[in-house]
Amino acid sequence: MSAILINPSKQQCGVYQYGLRIYSNIKDRVKIDYAEVETLDEYLRAVEGHKKVLINYYHSLFQFLDKSNQAEDKEYYYLYHESFMYDVRPGLHLNNDPTRADGIPRPLAYNDTSSYPTNLENPIIGSFGFGFLNKEFDKIVELVQLQFDRATIRLLMPEAYWVGTHAGESRQLAERCRQKITKPGIQLWICHDFLSNDALFTFLRTNDLNIFLYAPFPNRACSSVIDSVLGVNRPFAISDSDMFRHIYDDGICAYKTPLRDIMQNGLALTTKYREQWSADALASAIQTRLGLQCV
Repeated sequence: MSAILINPSKQQCGVYQYGLRIYSNIKDRVKIDYAEVETLDEYLRAVEGHKKVLINYYHSLFQFLDKSNQAEDKEYYYLYHESFMYDVRPGLHLNNDPTRADGIPRPLAYNDTSSYPTNLENPIIGSFGFGFLNKEFDKIVELVQLQFDRATIRLLMPEAYWVGTHAGESRQLAERCRQKITKPGIQLWICHDFLSNDALFTFLRTNDLNIFLYAPFPNRACSSVIDSVLGVNRPFAISDSDMFRHIYDDGICAYKTPLRDIMQNGLALTTKYREQWSADALASAIQTRLGLQCV
């Protein structure tokens, strides 16, 4: 029986990027087609002829979808984030939190095994993500200045497609970061461009440490930034945000462990998760849940 993965089409969106990484990881391992849709007509054309439909579902991106336009003779599966669901046809949920009973392995963006030297005295410390105020990039500036006299901070904060009332926060947050600089040895670089996957990989691997200090965010979906930094053989630090519950460890928490210690020891944790969340593991989980054939 043929299957298809339906993804929203707006690229500057974390939900879209998650769905694309899912497909990139499994496309050479299981038999499944792929389509990006923005309208009901596009959706109907895409699912025609497919028995199993896996939807990377987020309510604001699939407002057009409900039981009235979902054929009864198809099997439905949903990549589930934290959003509520409209009146869609019942189907099996594949939760993006791998620690949940209905969870699946995270789709890692890269598989880098290179070794890199680490500069502990004048490091390059980087972060990326859509520029919402609650991503708290300014706390990164504060923490780096507290622990280093010399360092370069590099921040990628593009504006997301779905900004709503958050429009302009990326520029506002950038200015807040600039105002936090007090030490002459701390250099700050900020970019608002939305980078390609290859360019993001280059950015991440050329940082001595990648760091994410999100606000608590209770009951939110797991953060996708981990999918990228885990695939790059560089240490990373996190906050105690609930969005990092699937990867949390005191040893990489910037509020529990000094950044220098994380830079020296942080890779020990990543090896375990890279094995658990390999492309083979993800493909096997989706193949089993949907009853798909191997390529």
